Amino acid sequence: MTSKMRLTASEFYQKGLYLQNPSGNNILGWTTDHFAYTLHVANVAHTWTITNNTVNQLMLNYTRLIGGRSPSPTDSLATYGSAFNEQLPSGVICGKTAVAGCSRPQLAPSSWFTAGEAITGPVTGSNVYSVRDVVSSTHGLHTLYFGGEANRENDPQQTTLNDYGVFSFTNHTNTANRSSASITDFFFGSPNTMNNDVPVYANANYFNWGAFFQDDWRVRPNLTLNLGIRYDIQSTPTNTQNMIADFVPGQQSTVAPSLPKGILFPGDAGVPRGGAANRYDHVSPRLGMAWTPFPDGKTIVHAAAGLFYGSIGGNLWNYPSNGEPFSGRPSFSHVISVNNPYATDPTEFCGGSATCIAGGVGHSPFPFTYNAASPSFVVVPAALITVSPNFHWPITYQLNAGVQQMLPKGIALSINYVGSLARKLPTEWDLNYPVFNLTAAGTSGAACATTNTTQNCSYANTTSTTTNRRPYNDVSYGATYNGAAITASAPFFTSISQIQSSESSEYNAMQVSVQKTLSHGLAVQGFYIWSKSLQSIDIDLAGNTGNTAQDDPQDNRNHFLDRMRSDYDQREMVAMSFVYKPTFGIHNKVTRYVVNGWTITSIVLVQSGLPFNVTTGSDNNADGVSNDRPNMMPGMSPHLNNVGKSRIAAEADWIDPSQFCSYGQTTPITGGSNPACAGAGPAGSDGTVRQNTFDAPGRRDIDASIFRDFPITERVKFQIRGEATNVFNLTNLPAPSSTTLTSGPTSFGHINGSISAGYFSNRVLQVGGRILF
Repeated sequence: MTSKMRLTASEFYQKGLYLQNPSGNNILGWTTDHFAYTLHVANVAHTWTITNNTVNQLMLNYTRLIGGRSPSPTDSLATYGSAFNEQLPSGVICGKTAVAGCSRPQLAPSSWFTAGEAITGPVTGSNVYSVRDVVSSTHGLHTLYFGGEANRENDPQQTTLNDYGVFSFTNHTNTANRSSASITDFFFGSPNTMNNDVPVYANANYFNWGAFFQDDWRVRPNLTLNLGIRYDIQSTPTNTQNMIADFVPGQQSTVAPSLPKGILFPGDAGVPRGGAANRYDHVSPRLGMAWTPFPDGKTIVHAAAGLFYGSIGGNLWNYPSNGEPFSGRPSFSHVISVNNPYATDPTEFCGGSATCIAGGVGHSPFPFTYNAASPSFVVVPAALITVSPNFHWPITYQLNAGVQQMLPKGIALSINYVGSLARKLPTEWDLNYPVFNLTAAGTSGAACATTNTTQNCSYANTTSTTTNRRPYNDVSYGATYNGAAITASAPFFTSISQIQSSESSEYNAMQVSVQKTLSHGLAVQGFYIWSKSLQSIDIDLAGNTGNTAQDDPQDNRNHFLDRMRSDYDQREMVAMSFVYKPTFGIHNKVTRYVVNGWTITSIVLVQSGLPFNVTTGSDNNADGVSNDRPNMMPGMSPHLNNVGKSRIAAEADWIDPSQFCSYGQTTPITGGSNPACAGAGPAGSDGTVRQNTFDAPGRRDIDASIFRDFPITERVKFQIRGEATNVFNLTNLPAPSSTTLTSGPTSFGHINGSISAGYFSNRVLQVGGRILF
């Protein structure tokens, strides 16, 4: 533009289409997902040199990433004569004629196969519009940076969820309408469970605003301080259809007064449009220093600390739209017929109507469409996903300190401490967690007269009474729906999940690095890390918070039992690399030409094993979730078997099951004769072995390559190269294939095979050549 102004612009546009085999599907050709996406990125930057010591940079950005999966083939269960209702986002029910968007179900006979399908949907992605302006200015000993930024993000999601039907089949013993073999139940169409979701469209919109100031102050020639402060505001994401809910016990909604008390929508007292209030206290100070204590400049001491506020994404804030009354992801355990699932299951498909249940014929709740003026429910009892009115944004405190020393012969040594402490991390919490009843003697059982079934205290602690024992179904709560009282015997709620900012994590590490610059044709670099990573609950899983039973707490009322090592807590890691270019002074010209000119490289990796979890495989504390953990036998500490250096012994018996016992145990635990034992919580029903207590075997890998360039012309070269991953074919073992105590003596603690893909897999050799110009 001018000598002091420069304007640049760029644009990138890409469209793609590829095919996916649904995760977990092992029936070739059962179904295929077509994934289409569009990526559009545009940038404009303006740089203005205001004075010799002051520069302003203005940046504008637009990013759009939209994609979606569509299934193939498009036939559904209805195509084959089933009365199952697969509902599309438009509200249309798939019929006998194949229609775009319809898909085959997921069928999974336990221990046999999985004819898998995946959540599809025509629209999901994000649109981001951002502007950022930064001024940098140098004045004497100070270099100043200040500016601000703003962006708007729009996250649309239109998805079918599991509308196609997910059917699991398992083995049963003396169970009506079930056989003793999962494959037999599959042939007869008698599932153990059925999932039948409602499609949903959600759209989260939010703004981010930020301003910052930083001063790099050279206090002395050998001391520099970095002083900074930042202020951020992220508006709470709002849904274009207001598909957000809070749950405040006892408060009656005025927006939807027909709902049971406690369920609140935007517009109710204390409920803003986003479900949680905006926060205006996100002030983040940062401090850093670099000090060269000695005149020779070979020693540098550095340290830094800062507070950083995280953001919340539209994917998390769209999650409540997956729950009732907006949509629904119910699981049904009384369905006895894939061919006619609703009519043959009056227990779950009568909407709680006593008359319908007595008639013995259920009815399909589909098609289901959310009506904001008069909310209804897909099924009753209903599962809700709500947001905590007291939600706060995550905070991370980052710390580091270290020293760097230049040693003789071009060797540089660095020793550092790195810490990261995260607080107010989001998780999903069940506000309606079932009560564990205790008798007068303190043992498991009904806590009051069993004749008054309207109270949750009148039920024994079994998986089948989970819903009856939920506190907001108790008659004492005093809730009603459609004029009928909600009681333990006529329950309305299942889980009331609440997205909270209640979790924490921490990472502390010593990091050592050594680097030798290239001399005599050799350069070497090495790293050693000794670390520990802890968290208050399992927050490492992908997807929305609470998508699987793995990240549910073992007991919502005894949260301390879930403090654990993170899934990535590898205590020690070593990485080394070297580059060698030989230059031998050989007198024979031919020999010198053959030997010299090559480049040899190698990378060495050694790591301790990743942690793994041990579970009982049973619902010991009768909360409806089989993620319970065992206890240790009296006098025993958690340990792995001492297998020495024998790989065969490690595969056969990595962990000893006889060290475990569990509450309510009626048969010996795998491989032992352990008695039942009490843990923590009511009647000792909660396991006390921490999640991720045990480590998988360690891993090591050596990769190498050799290559050489041969000139063809002045600008063209031919390169020949040979490469080897895991050059010595070292066998690395994964974690045990089964860590569930009920899996049986031939499975628990056994390692089946070696790591077969990625780093630490078996040796791969390749030789190739390429033209460089």
